[in-house]
Amino acid sequence: MKNSNDIISAEEFKEKFEIINGRIVSKKKRSGKFNATKIGEFDSIKESSYGKTLKILKHIGEISKYEHHLIYEFHLKGKLMFTYELDFKIYYPDGRIEYVDVKGIDKKTNKRVTSTAVFRLKRKIIEREYGIKIVTR
Repeated sequence: MKNSNDIISAEEFKEKFEIINGRIVSKKKRSGKFNATKIGEFDSIKESSYGKTLKILKHIGEISKYEHHLIYEFHLKGKLMFTYELDFKIYYPDGRIEYVDVKGIDKKTNKRVTSTAVFRLKRKIIEREYGIKIVTR
């Protein structure tokens, strides 16, 4: 059994890891929904990229702040029917608020994730229930 400090060969490295957006990512850590590659606190590479963009926009004053991974609940007759996890809530200096869900491509079907009927239905219900408009990027 190898010690965690042992050096692995190039072949073993290629077998166990891949480089995505300049980051070394374990091939085994594809546990996100739709087989997406989780990057730190983000559920996908695309979401991570969008989060980095928001950090820059906040730094230069284009946005006031943003929140990440907000949970919205839908109850019917006092019973929790489902939860909806919004990727970003963005606050602008002029008081506007934008609700953003970052969607990519399902690696198994090569279809845009927003194309699922369940996603569209949940989004419509949450928009109506909370009086918000969710933009997909």
